[in-house]
Amino acid sequence: LINKRTSIWNPTYQDPIADKSELDLPLKIIVLLLRTFTHMVMKDGRKDLAQRIMANCFEYIKRKQVKKWLACNSDEERKEIECNPWKIFHKAIENCTPVLKLMPATRGGITYQGRIVKKKQDLHRQCEANKAYAHYRWK
Repeated sequence: LINKRTSIWNPTYQDPIADKSELDLPLKIIVLLLRTFTHMVMKDGRKDLAQRIMANCFEYIKRKQVKKWLACNSDEERKEIECNPWKIFHKAIENCTPVLKLMPATRGGITYQGRIVKKKQDLHRQCEANKAYAHYRWK
């Protein structure tokens, strides 16, 4: 028999569960995106401050989502709430990327800026006409 009082483990200790799907994530992409965003936040070369800001941002997102998760009553509502700040960060980056893309018009080696405004207006008009198909977004 093992005496519970002399155990080195806390009674509320839970065994870690290693999920192979999380272990197989490409870390290079995550690190590259975080490094790029940290460099955007950085001002006057103060990388330590920018990294602290990013860490506090992820902690704030996690706390807010866990608070929402604890406030829910049913399991269906809890399944809809994402508590992983990395996934929320990636979703925010995807939402910030532009859906429309404009290319400058080059004729005879010269880039003309006069027609770009008209092309942009035509592109927006065409996008407004095809708004019904907006949910078919391919990567």
